[in-house]
Amino acid sequence: MARAEVTARSPAHDPYAVLRLPNFQRFTAARFLSSFGAEMLEVAIGWNLYVRTGSALALGFVGLVQVIPIILLSLPAGQIIDRSDRRSIAMGAQSVAALSVLGLALIAYWHGPVGLIYLCLLLLGSASGFSFPALTALLSQTIPEELYASAVTWNSSIFQIAAILGPTLAGFAIGATGHATIIFTGKGRESPGLSSGG
Repeated sequence: MARAEVTARSPAHDPYAVLRLPNFQRFTAARFLSSFGAEMLEVAIGWNLYVRTGSALALGFVGLVQVIPIILLSLPAGQIIDRSDRRSIAMGAQSVAALSVLGLALIAYWHGPVGLIYLCLLLLGSASGFSFPALTALLSQTIPEELYASAVTWNSSIFQIAAILGPTLAGFAIGATGHATIIFTGKGRESPGLSSGG
């Protein structure tokens, strides 16, 4: 009986409360756009590499080149993030990621060497090694402590939506144009054939 009375007096949980916070809205919008773009980029890189090389092994190296720096940097990145300004680290890592994507766009547009694609992916993986833990730590500073569990749930859901929509839109774009260059640059240009390996 007493337990029922306590429950009756407890305020109802509002799952949408965190969505009304301007800071969380901006943070979540940025994370969604970043994740959405990254998912489209993965599809574009895979398609572009396979068209250029005709090698399934080349696609396997895409994930390997990106995950190696994440593994190697996991411990030092965590220590640096704990001791430094997390916002500055996140912004710096995102800047490196943006430059890497710009490099990939230029390589795709000008049909640059395949080796440079992997170099850009290595830089992208290194940036992810810092940006993901920094942004995760920033989330807790963006919202009140009592809303953290709700924020994590929404953040995860939004990431899943981006993970579905990103590859879907990338697939439609490639299907409509016949090449992945439009995803990198926003402009149509014919991809090289298998013989242009790079």
